[in-house]
Amino acid sequence: MPSASMQVLEWEPVPEPPATIYTFMGLATIPRLRGGSSLRLLPREMLLKVASFAYSSAFCAAWSDDSLQKFSSEHGFLTYDQGQEGMEATSVDLTSYLHLSHDDTTEMRLSRPIRHGVTFVEIEVGSAWYNTEVSLLGVEELFGLTLTTNSTNPGSEEQASLVSKDEAWLVPEFDDCWEWCETVTFGLLVDMVRGCCTFYLNEQRGPCVKLPGDLWRRHGVQIAIADFPCNVSDTPPCVLTCSSFVPGTALRDPRLHEPKTIAEHHASGVLRYYD
Repeated sequence: MPSASMQVLEWEPVPEPPATIYTFMGLATIPRLRGGSSLRLLPREMLLKVASFAYSSAFCAAWSDDSLQKFSSEHGFLTYDQGQEGMEATSVDLTSYLHLSHDDTTEMRLSRPIRHGVTFVEIEVGSAWYNTEVSLLGVEELFGLTLTTNSTNPGSEEQASLVSKDEAWLVPEFDDCWEWCETVTFGLLVDMVRGCCTFYLNEQRGPCVKLPGDLWRRHGVQIAIADFPCNVSDTPPCVLTCSSFVPGTALRDPRLHEPKTIAEHHASGVLRYYD
């Protein structure tokens, strides 16, 4: 059986858990260590809950190891470098895998959800493809940004549409700002405080959209990307790279990111219904 390799190009350390404050507050409930601490009056479970609010590390983007293992189990010919313990993949090369499997539905997920604060996530795709889609999971319905076209000729009239449930809405700001089979960068400014996401495409800012439903408040949102080059004689290089950072004041300016529903954006002309 032929084999394919999903090569990991870059690794980053797994972020440290907030162990210090958990330990400090947890020790306060141990009789021989707590001394005269007033924290002794609270149950240990309550202290740990308080600790979870007292400390929260910044979100770190990396590809889910479960996603890589899923491909290996479903397609027995796939192998990948699992790296060292305590490290996570941030850049992977899917080229040889896609060339062999012709599977455009391959999905890659980030390793952890975004649960709090404001985070900017970038995902660079080495080869943009029609229907390549970045989505936010955990919002009760399909919600994301898809690359599309208004032409039957590949490489012309490139567009992008916002997808919600079973409907798609064209984003005029993204018209002709990406090229077929060329590198494209998706950006997502995820604001868990206000419950919204501003979409970017190749540094072009798009709409700020309210997150659908309420499920994200309990579990956060997880970012995924799917649909890559397939069924071509010479699969173009397809490297996926992810990164994240806490945005500065200028990028978080609320005047630039006013959360609105899709219906409100459509009424104001920011979105057009995709037939």
